[in-house]
Amino acid sequence: MLGSAVVPVESGREARASDQEARPPAPITRSVRPTGKVIVPTQRPAAPARPHSGSAAAPPAGTTSAPQTGVVTPPSHSGAPHRGALQYELDIPMRRVLIPAETLMTRVQELGQEISDAYRGRLPLLVSVLKGGVVFLTDLMRSITIPHHIDFLQLSSYEGGTETSGTVRLLSDLGTNIGGRDVVIVEDIVDTGLTLRYLLKQLEIRQPRSLRVCALLDKHTARQVEVPLDFVGFTIPNEFVVGYGLDYDEKYRNLPYIGVLDL
Repeated sequence: MLGSAVVPVESGREARASDQEARPPAPITRSVRPTGKVIVPTQRPAAPARPHSGSAAAPPAGTTSAPQTGVVTPPSHSGAPHRGALQYELDIPMRRVLIPAETLMTRVQELGQEISDAYRGRLPLLVSVLKGGVVFLTDLMRSITIPHHIDFLQLSSYEGGTETSGTVRLLSDLGTNIGGRDVVIVEDIVDTGLTLRYLLKQLEIRQPRSLRVCALLDKHTARQVEVPLDFVGFTIPNEFVVGYGLDYDEKYRNLPYIGVLDL
């Protein structure tokens, strides 16, 4: 594993008594394993105290105060909606925002720098696994400061539900000959490891010079087979997540954050 990062989550707690309202909220910080993965905490911040004025209190940054349907505004860094922010319409309640958009972008930029440092003087080929990885790839490639190529392939292991079927199919292959190339597989999420193991075997027989994996999300508690991950954005709990390219029944890929639906 290359590199490490600590990304603070500004998820402040409101005062529990009126004489404490002026005190700043204590931040929750993500811990970092020795491997360099950024760990997303599973606990939720404490519920905010009721305001004295009768006005509604703002939810902590990076969370939603309750499951929501209809229109959802992604939280800003301070917890209040951005002025003029996009309003995202949901037909299934969002239980909470697991990784806010600002935190995602910070970590993606760090991953881009790690890859740039690892492949300086070479011409790596970034292989995005469609469809979920395309949003991650577009931001990642703009954070990589060295020349590189990109290509795409598409696999299928989900059939519109929340659990993998266990059967992996290659729907669309690469258009590039990877023989002798430095290949980086760009994955949105690795959970059971079955899809990635299949892909690694398929690409290894084509004799690339090197073959590494960059995964935005590592759901290691769901792992059924061990697979190597060289660059990892976040380690997350075993929950079904959407947003930033990840879908449920082909929806919610457009959300700028990683969230947990109330399924």
